[in-house]
Amino acid sequence: MVLSTIIKNEWRNLLRSRIASWLLGILFILSVFTIWQATGKVKESRHHRQESAAYMREKFTGQGEVNPHSAAHYGHYVFKPVSTLSVLDNGVNDFTGVSLYLEGHRQNEAAFAPAQSSSSLVRFGQLTLSLVLQVLLPLFIIFICHSAITRERETRTLAVHLAQGTPLRTLVWSKTIAYTVLWIAFLALNLAILWLMTRSAAAPVSTARLGGLWLLYAGYYFIITALSVLVSAGSKSSGNALLTLLFAWLLCTVLLPKVTANLGDNLSPLLTRTELEERISTDKKNGIDGHNPSNERTQQFKDSLIKAYQVSSPDSLPVNLDGLLMQEDEEYNNIVYDKHFGTVQRLIKKQNAATAVSSWINPFAFVRNISMALAGTDVYHHFDFAGQAEAYRRVIIKTMNEAQAYGGSKTGDWEWTVSADFWKKIDDFSYQAPSVGQALQNNKTEIASLLLWVLLAVLLIHFGSNRLSVNL
Repeated sequence: MVLSTIIKNEWRNLLRSRIASWLLGILFILSVFTIWQATGKVKESRHHRQESAAYMREKFTGQGEVNPHSAAHYGHYVFKPVSTLSVLDNGVNDFTGVSLYLEGHRQNEAAFAPAQSSSSLVRFGQLTLSLVLQVLLPLFIIFICHSAITRERETRTLAVHLAQGTPLRTLVWSKTIAYTVLWIAFLALNLAILWLMTRSAAAPVSTARLGGLWLLYAGYYFIITALSVLVSAGSKSSGNALLTLLFAWLLCTVLLPKVTANLGDNLSPLLTRTELEERISTDKKNGIDGHNPSNERTQQFKDSLIKAYQVSSPDSLPVNLDGLLMQEDEEYNNIVYDKHFGTVQRLIKKQNAATAVSSWINPFAFVRNISMALAGTDVYHHFDFAGQAEAYRRVIIKTMNEAQAYGGSKTGDWEWTVSADFWKKIDDFSYQAPSVGQALQNNKTEIASLLLWVLLAVLLIHFGSNRLSVNL
């Protein structure tokens, strides 16, 4: 009974506060504006990429009667689908490419990221829903909750509550629940608007991912609210509580993320583009080269085929040696690129591990990383797209090389062509996004830290509230 009475009283006081109402209203307007703006960008990006993908597919299937290896050098483009939940959290999308060029003998990286053509101002961030939910709303929570208990002390009502037998723990729980419910309602309203707007933009949202985001941010706001009320309970004045909480907010959202990012970069520095290209080039020179007949490994491969088919020369082979050499070249290059690109990805994962570990002391770290994972905009989703695109490249290049090798052409006959229908038999690229469980596989540390922070907040309120030194 006492709990519900205090909760209702807190809601009533908050509604009476013009400053709080105005600030919450401004935050709501900002969040709706960012959803509307981002939804338009997502719809436009999806339209452009679908249009570009359809054009490239038409070009690919309409090549006509050409030599398959020539077509492999001509190449083909695939495009990364736009995640609908990038409306909420755009993650690393501004810094990773949106298209991938698939060609023979070479594995490329995604290109044409929006930030590549932006000014340096992009480094300062953009107004997004994730900024509102992760940074601005917690700041608002601090401004509201810093005086949750100190206000009672300053108005002499805290002594009355305690004299009536209401434990300080009950008071802290009541205020924490009262405020957390409001923030969760605000969050639910924003997610409902996001869901409605993205439906109108013909971009349905995964309900599992949306539900995961709701749970994530609900836990985040409970932690911030609980800690803010606890600091208020342990402070002598509202001013002291506010300064303490503002310092913690600045530390968690600005200083620690920068420090951990620099630490990760120093512990696991990436190779420069030049160094990476040099290492790839060196390893490729040590392998088979389908375009260089004097290459030692190329000659060894020719000799092995002649021996296997028991003929006297490459011209007597019942298959086209050129097609087999091209595919052998591809197989070796695949090993080289897997080695070096795999190293780059492992280094990036090690860098991200520094941020993941920091979530044990910084709630902002886990909410940012898990949010990107659920929105499908973290670096691991980009790696997944690149991996599926590379697997598709290998399939189409192998199909072309095998057509050259076993399609009836002779060795050295580079004028031989496939039929015009050959290209239509190759399936189009279709990216399959990972499930929610798969998406969160790389965020086990952050999930564990989220649960620990929630548990810590509960334990501090339940066992620590009554022990706080309060100067009445």
